Amino acid sequence: MIQIPANIQKKLKRALDEARIDWDKVKNETIYDALYTPVPSKFIDLNGFDREIHLELLPLHEMWAGDNYS
Repeated sequence: MIQIPANIQKKLKRALDEARIDWDKVKNETIYDALYTPVPSKFIDLNGFDREIHLELLPLHEMWAGDNYS
C-alpha cells in the first residue's frame, strides 16, 4: 500500500474545505440508477488543479505499474 503524499492530501482537503463553504452551489453529479443513492453526489470542479495532482502522482503510478508500462 502506498500512502498519498501529505502535500497532495493537504491540497485536496483545502479544495474540499473551500467547496463546503458554499456547498449548495457545488454542482450535483449526474444521477445514475446504478448508484442507488437517495442523495445526489457532488462534483467539486478542481479547475485544472486535477492536472497538477495527476503530474505529482505520476511517479507513484509508474512505480506501482512497474517497468512494463513506462
